[in-house]
Amino acid sequence: MRKRNLMLLLLLGAVAALACGQFVPDLMAPWDGDDEIGGVTLRQQQPRSTPTTPQSGVLAIDTLDKVVVYTPHFSRIDLVCATAPSEDDPEIILAAEAAFTGTVYEGENFSHQNIAGDHVSGGTYYQGHACADITGAFVWEKEGWRFVQHDAKVSMAGAADHQGAAFSQVLFIHRGERVHCNIAATQVFRALCKRHGQLSVVESRGKMRFFDFVLYLLAHDVDEALYLDSGKAFAHDNTGSLLRLATNCRSHATNWLVFYR
Repeated sequence: MRKRNLMLLLLLGAVAALACGQFVPDLMAPWDGDDEIGGVTLRQQQPRSTPTTPQSGVLAIDTLDKVVVYTPHFSRIDLVCATAPSEDDPEIILAAEAAFTGTVYEGENFSHQNIAGDHVSGGTYYQGHACADITGAFVWEKEGWRFVQHDAKVSMAGAADHQGAAFSQVLFIHRGERVHCNIAATQVFRALCKRHGQLSVVESRGKMRFFDFVLYLLAHDVDEALYLDSGKAFAHDNTGSLLRLATNCRSHATNWLVFYR
């Protein structure tokens, strides 16, 4: 009986509040704090937010105001060379161009020397061509992954010994600090990042100055950032649907960082 009277009191209070143009809380919303209606104290609702990051699945997508963060939950990584990974491969979570590529002429046979910097593909160490812009590397082994600024060759050799993957690129954020590099352009940028302790691919939502892209990543908890060649990239979301990332329309590429289920 007492419970019925309380519910009637709530209903009468809500009707009265509506008649007076007052705020009526949504009883299904999250609560925090107190509010009073019809003499009964209720917890006050908080503003609702639209979730942008799936709580489960193989690919979390976090859309910020200037970038999109793709965080794959992968079992392994490889640097695929020569032939582009297929968008129809259901085992691929995300694939993106990685190291820089030298000039490729139509019909020319693929060579690992045409990839900028040393790299590990399929568990094999390869020497690439010298590139003055390279300031670091990314290394993956079954035991874990890391970004390296110095002695990358040693880390890469270790990855090869453990059937891992690695590539050289422009490391422009290391241990939460900006690293000097020679990139100065305005375009869509993409980077391999360590953010909140997770490995993610971060892409700008439109053209930006590179300097602004760097500052934005630093302001949004990125501890490591390695430049990715910003050509073809794609992903499969948690339903298996194909997502094509932005591209700067490069005419050629030789290598792709691939995350597998």
